[in-house]
Amino acid sequence: MKTKIALILVLGVMIGLISGCSRKSTSSSVPDTSQEAEPSSLSSSLISEIEPQNTAGSEMPELPGREGDQPLVRLLGTKEELFAFAEWVETGASYYCQDLTWQLDADIDLEGEPWSPIGPLKNVIDLQEAQALLEGYDYLIQKISQEKEENPEFFEDMRSYLGFFGTFDGSGHRITGLNVPYENVQSQEDPFSQSGFFAVLGAGSQVLNLHIEGTVQGFGDTGGLAGRGPYGDYAESPAFVIGCSFTGTVEFPTGIYNSHGGFGGLIGSTGENLRVRQCFALADVSGDNNVGGLIGSANNNSIITNCFCRGTVTAAPAFQKEGGLLVSNIGGLAGASYNGTFTNCYSDTNLVITAMSGPVGGLVGYHSGQDSGCVYNAQKAGTWGPGYAYPGSNTEFNALALSSEEMKDLQIFQDLGWDLDAVWQLEEGDTAPTLRS
Repeated sequence: MKTKIALILVLGVMIGLISGCSRKSTSSSVPDTSQEAEPSSLSSSLISEIEPQNTAGSEMPELPGREGDQPLVRLLGTKEELFAFAEWVETGASYYCQDLTWQLDADIDLEGEPWSPIGPLKNVIDLQEAQALLEGYDYLIQKISQEKEENPEFFEDMRSYLGFFGTFDGSGHRITGLNVPYENVQSQEDPFSQSGFFAVLGAGSQVLNLHIEGTVQGFGDTGGLAGRGPYGDYAESPAFVIGCSFTGTVEFPTGIYNSHGGFGGLIGSTGENLRVRQCFALADVSGDNNVGGLIGSANNNSIITNCFCRGTVTAAPAFQKEGGLLVSNIGGLAGASYNGTFTNCYSDTNLVITAMSGPVGGLVGYHSGQDSGCVYNAQKAGTWGPGYAYPGSNTEFNALALSSEEMKDLQIFQDLGWDLDAVWQLEEGDTAPTLRS
């Protein structure tokens, strides 16, 4: 499949899809975070300005999928097209094609075929290491060389641009049969391994209206939808995950001394700047550190709004260890929050603690951020309270502990300011509010 086309950018000649393959996205394709505006699922700029570039001798992988009805849209509707898309992102090309929207036009069954997380974050610090670790990524390496000369300051930490960039619009479709085995995760020895349908969501990326079912295994940051969000000091533009869900299992392997990240039903670690809105996880999640039903670890500038999770969070060490903590930062909604913000979210998650532990909570295990309008099912949390609020952060839990019966009382949620007309609903037979389609 590895057919390649020469990337010849001649001003005024190439328009449409290939014109989207430049590092500079149009201003309309980046959400207005000053007012927390809803990002558009398609850039309103149909034809991007093409800048002459020195690409002699470089080749860019052929775009996978099919041409959409609108410029800058590629359609994916088969298992083969989805695997081709994952391989394309692996080359690093999506960083230079941030105006492209990848849109599902059908449900896709991966049929349990082993899946490698899309866009893993390589543990790369400088170009010399990149050339050694990214063997075969000739196009990306040449672009790195060129742009490092032009802007060396930006590339001091090259990890900030590895991952998926652009927009992935599920259009409400489902991807079923996801199977991410340990063998397909980068390396258990690499503390920067990530696992999920996506490994890493780069700064400014958007994942919209995507529903995934399956099993994800991992060593580092691991989540059903994505291992982690934007990385590093250059994540000024947040990534967005809106209207998405994961149903299934997120697992930490046995036989490993300890993990290297967060484990969450939807997202392993938010990274430095992620917005998660109107999402949910129906998942059984296991891990030893930073383990949550929705988010493993919510980090700086990350905001989670109108989300919920159900299932079981199991905190279990891979090895027994005498003395010291075996598991730590375990929560119904999130394992840890390091200056993350939660608004109008709930956990309806069972907590299973199988070893001596550090902070555990029905909402957030270890909390140095903010929460507002949140609740958790205290009966499923057992004897644990909302979580541990770090004393030095001036954090105080505002979450309400509810019984299973109270989780069905809409008046409680209305009093908390939840939008029961446009966002939330409680249908007959529901044990708690659910998100409207």
